[in-house]
Amino acid sequence: MYLIRDNPYNPSNLCSIGFTIQEIGDDGWRTFEKDTCRIMAGHCPDVLPPKKLGDHAYFAYIQVDGLDDYFKQVQAKGAES
Repeated sequence: MYLIRDNPYNPSNLCSIGFTIQEIGDDGWRTFEKDTCRIMAGHCPDVLPPKKLGDHAYFAYIQVDGLDDYFKQVQAKGAES
């Protein structure tokens, strides 16, 4: 889950690398999906900023099969590294 505090997220960032937007019935939330990967993102203006959490152990592992080919595909669509 990805919480955005101050600025509404720009869905075109994830769409440019092959994700599709899935509406979930709430204007503040979306899921972005590509193959078996799903990222849930929400605009949460009242969420505590990460620097004030005091715990930086939040992470995700994403394994991509054929990473070099995928990188070439998204570069061809205009994504920058």
